[in-house]
Amino acid sequence: MIVKQWMEKYPSIQNLCDAVSVILKKRNDKIERIVYSSYKNTSYYITLTRKLGLLHGQWELTQDALRLVRINHSFYELSRIQKQIIFRRVLIEDKDFIFPVLFSVWYERRMLSTGEGYLVQQL
Repeated sequence: MIVKQWMEKYPSIQNLCDAVSVILKKRNDKIERIVYSSYKNTSYYITLTRKLGLLHGQWELTQDALRLVRINHSFYELSRIQKQIIFRRVLIEDKDFIFPVLFSVWYERRMLSTGEGYLVQQL
């Protein structure tokens, strides 16, 4: 609510962008810190959305993103369908990291069960 009230003081997008730039440099009072915090949170989620391949071009949502938006859900808990969509996006976009981790966890568990795992050797 504070951020919305603050934004309404600026008549154009350019004025708003200029005001945000000033806040990003200073952050003196409580309202500026709240606006800055909201800006950083929004930036994080936009970056995450891009990394998961849920945005085309500048701001166009992909089919998976549109499906996520249309699902009725609790604010605090992901539905089974949401979890499936997000997990699939992570596998598609970050498979170079996920698969080696999954295989190394499997291998380490196997080695631990035989007493030969890295963690066992360190003890």
